[in-house]
Amino acid sequence: MTIDIKVPTLGESVTTATVSKWLKQPGDAVNADEPIAELETDKVSVEVPAPQAGVLGAHAVKEGDEVEVGTVLTTLTPGAGGQKAAPAAKPAQPAPTAAAPAAAPTPKAVAGAPAETDYDVIVIGAGPGGYVCAIRAAQLGFKVACVEKRATLGGTCLNVGCIPSKALLQQSENFHAAKDEYGEMGIIIDSVKLDLAKMMARKQSVVDANVKGVEFLFKKNKITWLKGTGKVEGTGRIKVDGKPVTAKHIVIASGSDSAGLPGVDVDEKQIVTSTGALELSAVPKKMVVIGGGVIGLELGSVWHRLGADVTVIEYLGRLVPGTDNEVAKTFQRILTKQGLKMKLGHKVTKAEKSAKGVTLTVEPAQGGTAETLEADVVLLAIGRTAASKGFGLEEAGIDAEISQKGCTSG
Repeated sequence: MTIDIKVPTLGESVTTATVSKWLKQPGDAVNADEPIAELETDKVSVEVPAPQAGVLGAHAVKEGDEVEVGTVLTTLTPGAGGQKAAPAAKPAQPAPTAAAPAAAPTPKAVAGAPAETDYDVIVIGAGPGGYVCAIRAAQLGFKVACVEKRATLGGTCLNVGCIPSKALLQQSENFHAAKDEYGEMGIIIDSVKLDLAKMMARKQSVVDANVKGVEFLFKKNKITWLKGTGKVEGTGRIKVDGKPVTAKHIVIASGSDSAGLPGVDVDEKQIVTSTGALELSAVPKKMVVIGGGVIGLELGSVWHRLGADVTVIEYLGRLVPGTDNEVAKTFQRILTKQGLKMKLGHKVTKAEKSAKGVTLTVEPAQGGTAETLEADVVLLAIGRTAASKGFGLEEAGIDAEISQKGCTSG
């Protein structure tokens, strides 16, 4: 009797992957949980293990094929694994050597760089820009290190941005549907309750899965993770928490920070950025969102679905500036129907915190009578600014001119 080994569940809303490498060949004896193949998606790389000891059958797909979750990769005839597996792995060894672009030309050292360097490329920042850059450089044959001050890889997007917010969006939408919409369809669910702690734990599990995927790709591509804060000391020279490191090329991919607003002091408790809004331990009774862009509306809708009374304040006379007018109007109509309140063409001039909450002073953007709004939590989401300070570029005499398209002079 044979067992089908299939493509496993790969993560949140991920349905396809690419077979990047076969670790075992037909006829190889394998042990239970021994990796037999590697699969890659846009953000996650996983190893497929043998479900039990046995001998592998023919490959149903080849390296480079795109496969869906549930696709049969190969078969396994249960039996003894162990010793046969070790010698069988030897024929597979030449493959990565032949495929690896080790012969790629080493980049020439830039003028003034040290003659001998620790790395060919150092990337400062391990977010989607930085880690993709580091991985690709390593695949092209360069010796690469990546500097990251967070305790985890993945940057804002994976840790406190796109990934956790989308997880909460899905979870809050399901809660809202079960509580308020399924009854109309004849699906009766009594006593729908919110376990916010469990919802947050599930959100974190989604984040952890993506972060581990980046860590795996770093190990696979032999990228050194330099943990700490990087500061440029000169051409080809940086310090990571005071330790000197050299490279022929330095890439700064430091991402962005939440933009501030005069008179509104963030403490990530009563007045929060998107980071704090993803970690609230209780659903606020009243939430005010300052900023009608995608971040504020996304998180505002999450907490509204979970029970908060949400008011959005936007300086301009429309939501999501930069999008098509028809899209903005449709979006506003949908959110208003859901129950979010809009104050367009208004600005916040002051925020006062107390034990009871936050009192905001709000005025018409073009001038007029001020009013006050009370909130338990205020979300400041007026955009993001480049995290470009503190790298020592000016002190090192390096001029980084940034064009309108965000490209630097280097």
